[in-house]
Amino acid sequence: MKQNEPGNNIDRREFLRLAAGGVLTVTAAGLAGCGGGNGGGGGSTDLAGSVRSINDFVNSVQTQPRDTRIQRIAAYLKTRNELASSGVNDAGIWAVYPDGVPLMILDNRQPDQLPPGVKSVGNPRVSRGAELPTPLRARLINAMGSAFVNEVPIVSPFLTANGYSVVTDPGTVDSLRGLAGDGVFYMSSHGGICQIPVFDANGVLQRDGTGKPLLTPSFGIWTSTKFDPANPNQYLADLRAGRLGLGSALANTVAGVNQNEMHYWITPAWVSSQMAFGLNSLVWFSACQSDSAASAAFVQACLAKKAGLYVGWTNFVSSAACVVAGRFIFDRLLGSNTSNPKENPPQRPFDYENVWQELHKQGLDTHPSSGPGGATTIAFSAPAGAAFGLLAPTIEYALVDESKDQAILKGTFGTPDPSQRAVLIGGLEATVQSWAKDKIVCDLPRTGTGSSGDVVVYVRAHKSNVRRITEWDIHLRYHWSLKDTPPLAVDGAFKARFRADVGDYRETPGVAPKKPIRSARLTSDSGGPMEASGSHSDGDCTTTWSDQVQVQGTWGNPNATYILVCALRVDTDTKQGAIGIALGSLAPKWFTQTIACPNGTQTAPLAPAQSILGGVEKFLDPTEQTTTELPIPGLPLTFGNDFSLTAGKFIDAVLDLTLEWDAVTPISPPDPSAARSVKR
Repeated sequence: MKQNEPGNNIDRREFLRLAAGGVLTVTAAGLAGCGGGNGGGGGSTDLAGSVRSINDFVNSVQTQPRDTRIQRIAAYLKTRNELASSGVNDAGIWAVYPDGVPLMILDNRQPDQLPPGVKSVGNPRVSRGAELPTPLRARLINAMGSAFVNEVPIVSPFLTANGYSVVTDPGTVDSLRGLAGDGVFYMSSHGGICQIPVFDANGVLQRDGTGKPLLTPSFGIWTSTKFDPANPNQYLADLRAGRLGLGSALANTVAGVNQNEMHYWITPAWVSSQMAFGLNSLVWFSACQSDSAASAAFVQACLAKKAGLYVGWTNFVSSAACVVAGRFIFDRLLGSNTSNPKENPPQRPFDYENVWQELHKQGLDTHPSSGPGGATTIAFSAPAGAAFGLLAPTIEYALVDESKDQAILKGTFGTPDPSQRAVLIGGLEATVQSWAKDKIVCDLPRTGTGSSGDVVVYVRAHKSNVRRITEWDIHLRYHWSLKDTPPLAVDGAFKARFRADVGDYRETPGVAPKKPIRSARLTSDSGGPMEASGSHSDGDCTTTWSDQVQVQGTWGNPNATYILVCALRVDTDTKQGAIGIALGSLAPKWFTQTIACPNGTQTAPLAPAQSILGGVEKFLDPTEQTTTELPIPGLPLTFGNDFSLTAGKFIDAVLDLTLEWDAVTPISPPDPSAARSVKR
């Protein structure tokens, strides 16, 4: 025995336990046990020779139909006197040695070709739990032989493009020992059902009245570690404890003939003792029957070791099904927009429940299978109170609260530690005021860098999709001059500035983007001067208008004296909208009207004329806090495809009032190529 091999060192307690189970013998080669030199626990055939002979026979019948080769293999095992029991199940043939070493011969997956266009994938463009995995590390494993598609290079680009650190693991017994802490764990392998021995509370192998080991069905995952006939005791303790078994499965082809190899496979007991996953992790076994009734104990073992979401197949599965479903799911969880069928316009990341609903709607969750019933479905299992949600944060849309100088982001963000999260607006990190799993409130500067533009959320280095806060600077000119009293006039020059996210968005994947009606309120730095001027003589009397005031936007300026009330409405579908305009004052007067006559002079306050414009328009609450609409005089507007505005002019002939505005090119209009934006 090689004392430095993993699993070879047996202490005194283990020695006595093995002896009590009747599974140790002394041979000319030395000490042997389950998986050791005397696999029969007392017979004359060593385990190495037995395994080699069985696998050679399995390969000798590979050209025959499945039913025939299963029958022949099952009959052959009945002739092997060193085996205690053997039988047939849906996945293939099982057997067990007298000392409890389990053996399975899988016959549930054949080589197949990928669908056209799914041979490779380039790096994706990455512009009802809600949590994201911790840490930002993905472990990808291909334990299949060369006869099958390597799924790792197909899955990997989706994750690396979103910032995941990808570890390509060989999937050996040793690499899976003591494994812990991955945010994403993906293993492509053979899976199947075998019989494993039953042990009592002291770890002693239980036997029936004839001395044969008592058995219980178990699901196992094939590792890439081959059985080494030169070192049959390599994993003695794990084999003896039911953590490992031996399994023959298809690995490669030689001259067009399928060839099986004998590898070690892991059981639920291995997962319980040797594996753990990261917080809110995604654990995915791309293998036959990996999320079926037969694998329930294996699934529960993974969930008990912190898997936030477990993904597997209900029946035998092909490489084509694995790749098609895998690409689709990773694409939608990450919002990478590279997998067929592609969504047009592009989509944002979605949580797994939404992804599975679309997967089903597209008919990509169920595929033909060679197993019982003729179909297999990719399924997920989650623990009670599961927190896992998705693989990247996602912003549904942004709102702007001008009264508090804040941006409100709606979406799915999880609840990370403050040190592991950030919001960037216009390239500047914003100060977060509150963070919930579905809503973030952060400061929004009134002007300058960070006051509009791209909005991105980072959670533990996971990057979200991009939304945009668009900005309009509208320059209004007010002129009121009575026809009968020229040149008396009140003039004003206002900057009316608005901000809003007017991009459309998807509420769920696979549906047309929603084109909302958005409202915006005037920014607090909006406003401008108004001045009354001119003198008009009528007989012996002269009327003079005077004084100047500064009008301010009301939101964000609670102490403003002279108020400009403005609102903007944008129907993002029809590109129709309106601007509402009203004036107000908290002072006793706006301007002064002085009338000087020979018999004396009189002064009186003067207020600017206000028109009902085109009629009363109603504007929604831009923060979505209430359903109350703001009714103020307004003018209809038509926006361009880029949400621009042409110059306009309104004349109220009754009041002799004119209102004009210049053409407006918006700052940071929605990006037509961004996720959820319509290509127009």
